[in-house]
This record gives sequence, structure tokens and C-alpha cells, in this order.
Amino acid sequence: MRAFAVSQPAFLLPMLLAGAALAARPAPPPAPPTTYSIPSAAMPGQETEIAFYGEELGKPLGLWTSFPAQVAPVGRSDAKEIRYRLKLADDVPVGIGAVRLMTSTGVSSLQFFMIDDLPSFNRHGDNTSPRTARSLTLPVAIDGACEPLPSDYYRIDAKKGERISIEVVAQRMGSRMDPLVRLLDSNGNELVYCDDTPGIGSDCRFAYTFAADGRYLIELRDVNYEGGPQYRYRLRVGDFPLVTAPFPLAGKRATEARFEFEGPDAQLLAPVTVKLPSDSPQVSIGAKSPHGQGSGFVSILCCDREDFVAAKPNHTPLTAARVEIPAAISGRLTERGARDFYEFHAAKGDRLAIRGQTRSLGSGCDLLLRLLKSDGTKLFESNPTSADEGTLDVTIPDEGVYQLVIEDINHGGGPGMVYRVEIEPAQRDFTLSVDNEKVDAVAGGSFRIKITAARSDYTGPITLSLAGDAAGFALLNNVIPKGKNEAELKVTVPEEMPSRQPLNFTINGTAQIDGQPRSHPASTAPALKKLYPRLFYVPSEVDGLIGVGIIPGPKAAAQAAPP
Repeated sequence: MRAFAVSQPAFLLPMLLAGAALAARPAPPPAPPTTYSIPSAAMPGQETEIAFYGEELGKPLGLWTSFPAQVAPVGRSDAKEIRYRLKLADDVPVGIGAVRLMTSTGVSSLQFFMIDDLPSFNRHGDNTSPRTARSLTLPVAIDGACEPLPSDYYRIDAKKGERISIEVVAQRMGSRMDPLVRLLDSNGNELVYCDDTPGIGSDCRFAYTFAADGRYLIELRDVNYEGGPQYRYRLRVGDFPLVTAPFPLAGKRATEARFEFEGPDAQLLAPVTVKLPSDSPQVSIGAKSPHGQGSGFVSILCCDREDFVAAKPNHTPLTAARVEIPAAISGRLTERGARDFYEFHAAKGDRLAIRGQTRSLGSGCDLLLRLLKSDGTKLFESNPTSADEGTLDVTIPDEGVYQLVIEDINHGGGPGMVYRVEIEPAQRDFTLSVDNEKVDAVAGGSFRIKITAARSDYTGPITLSLAGDAAGFALLNNVIPKGKNEAELKVTVPEEMPSRQPLNFTINGTAQIDGQPRSHPASTAPALKKLYPRLFYVPSEVDGLIGVGIIPGPKAAAQAAPP
């Protein structure tokens, strides 16, 4: 999703930040520890009032959203609640974005937030037994938190032949909950048991067509019977399509491209044409059937070139699709046990980096990659037990034609089993990361950020710079020296910095490598995964965003003081 800041544009670049310590000026108070919001979503084309909850939140000063929204404060009932009104345009796509709250006590951490075309209701009252199950009128989305030990129960009335989709969004929004859902008939017989749907981590979703009129129960709990305020969920119930990913999985930035939907309900959906942004690494799109009651959603990668898609079936060595390096491939394993073959020419000594992407893009595939000689002899194979999504780093032994074989580790295939593989010349390079995704600063003061570099055959200096809402910030010690893997960047904030908006900036590292400039953003994934331990993959739209809250410095405080 494209970043959007109230009163001024926010910049959304992938990056990251670590350890913040203020110097020279009085240290600001701790940032507001927001824990959750109700509802956890806003509707496109509607005005939605959102209550943010936490401890000692202070006075509300501003709200940043990663999506276009008109934002206005509403008021508060006590120190643990702040309310804002969000108004979204009709064309804001369904998906998961983020918000950041600014108060007199500082800036909050990034909080995941959904754009949803299902109406929201708050779970309230005692619905922890079938007898006290809450009755639902569909379509609907319920915001709740499970309690330790008991399940939450919801009651629906269905007609024979009616199809209903049920989805739990928890881990994808940073919740600690590992949800489990059961669908029961009026006698308590289990019709569906759903846990850990492939492609969405520990979240779960399914669709069911009812065989008879009747009253049915949805049972929802944490799989480990845990619960509490951090075990929140958004239960979506209605006639919306279950989709896994777009196809192809990526498109070229700043162009219009045509995409199909992949997943169990792909046959219900027509292809869509999407205008891809030039300034975002990823964009969400909604999927809605002609007579549906809500939308599914997927994300499209925005890249510098179009993905290659094989024009004909390429499931045998003789029908291998030809690609030219560098290449990015979008493919699908249409049947169980299917294997896709791609061939390319390489010279002796060429070093290639081959990287798969599946789970991070919503697919349930676990890729196994093999590189073969033209006679079928295996040269290299990815590690099937690795935590990555399929990786090969190879050095070509002789000039010739080679084949890359792609399959699922478990020989899976079918709807939604899609993958993306990049084949690039291996280069001397580096990546950057930080351990904090927010910092509070005094106007006119300074703070420090520890930057960590991971190097790949490059030992030279890396120059650091800021982008985004960082105009006027001054940098000291902004070089990671030759041969070093860390630096502590000192950032000085202008005296006249505004204090009424949450700001976001990113950190870039630049180096001259083999005569060419190479630039990479710093990732905030370590901080976000520490904050949200169940978050499997950090969305690229927010990876690297560092929030900064500015409180007035001594000069502004003196001017505001009564004579």
C-alpha cells in the first residue's frame, strides 16, 4: 500500500532502524504503548470511528496511515483510549496496511490495520459456550480477543446450497493468536476443522456449501488455549472469494498490467487490469465475485521489469521454457507432482544467485530447486530443510545450456500453488538492518541509531543517508567504515521541527562496488518480528519505515511558557 501522512505525503521505502538514545537534550517520555484498536479495519468509501487503546496514552496529536485517508480526532473517554475518525475513498483496495499514533507521550510502534469492505462489529459479552453464542447477520467481520482456555462461539443461519467463506486474520496483523476454527451443526457435529491454511501462516480460512437449511456454530479459539489482550482476531464471515495470490506475482512499476487470481475460488473471478505505482514495492488488490458480499485480497510485487511466464506447458526437459539471465519467473504448479523446467545459457565461471518466493507472497508452495546439465545430470539442489523459500548459489563449471527444475518439496500442486524465482548474476553486495522501528526525539536534540551491515564479498565503506520525512535532519558518523559491520548514526533534529505529526523516515546505504553505485534500504524486520513474534513475513510496504515523534525543545517550551 502507498504510504500517506496526514497533511503531507509520507514516503514508503523498504528500510530499518535500531537502538535509539537521545543526547544533549532532556530525554523524551516513553512512547505510548498502544496495544490494539476497535475496529481493526476501516471501510472504503465510508467514515469509520476508531478507538485506540493502551496505557497512559497522553494527549492525541496525530495519526499516520500507510493508505490514503482523511483523519480527524474525535476525543477520548480516559487516558487509556484515543479516538480518530477515518474517511477512505471508494478506490482504496482491501488489504492490510498500517497506522502509527502520535501523542504527547511520543510516537507509537507500527500497528497493522485492515481495509475491509465487510462491516465491523466488536465481540462483547459472554459468548464462550454454544448456549451463549452470538448470532451473526452476514456479511460481517468481528473484532475480538480470545480468552485463555474457552472458545468463542458465533451462530449463523444458512440455507441449503448457500456458500459461506470464513476467514480469521490474526497473525497477519501481528496478533499472538494461533487461530483454530471449527464449523459445527446444530447437534455439535464437526463439519469443518481448519488450522494453519497454507499461504497465510498460522491464520486460517475455508469456504463451505451447506447441505441443509439450519442453524450452525462457528467455534474459534487459540490452538494452544492461550488468550488475553494480545491474542486478538478479526473473524470475517460472508460470501467472498478465497484467493491466494495474483498471477503473475509481479509487474513492472508505473505500468498497467493484467493479472489473474490464483486460489480455490479463482474460477469465479475475471482477470483485472491494475495500474502499478512507481513508488511502492507492493500493492494490494481486492477480489470480489459478481454477486459476492465482500472481497478477498492479494498483493502484487512492483518491480523494475515484467516477470517471465511460460507460454506453453514446460513440465518436461524437452519442453523447457527458455529464459535469458537476468530473469524473474512467475509460474504455477497446476497438478500434484508437477515439475517446471526452464533453460538458459551460461558461461564457465558465471556465479548465479537463484532465489524463490512463495510463502511471503501468499502461496502454499515449499520450493525445491535443482540445476541440471543439458544431459540431465544434477549439479546443485536447494536445501529442503532450510527456512528460506528455495535458494541456490552456484558457479557454472562449463559454458553451455543448463536447466532449472522447480517443484514443490511435498509434490503438491493445484489451485494457488504459484511461485516466483529470480535468477541473477551473483554480485559483491551488502544488506542493512536496524533493531528499532521508532524513536522519540526532542526538537533541536539528537538521537543515535545502530546500523548493522551483512556483507557479501564487499568490504568497502557504506555511506548512510535518510529519506522520507527527514528534511533538515543532520547526520554525523554516517559511514560504515571499510571492513566494519556496524556504525552508530547520530541524527540531529532541527529546532523548528513540527511536533504534531507522526513522521516516518528510512535509512539508505550506498556504496561504489566494481565501479557501479549500489544502494539498499535498511530493513526494520528484526524490530517488527520482535514486536510481533508470530509475524511470519514483514510486508515490504512497511519494512524499513522508522517512526519518529518530535516533542518541543527548550526554545519552543520557553516561547509557550506564560510571562
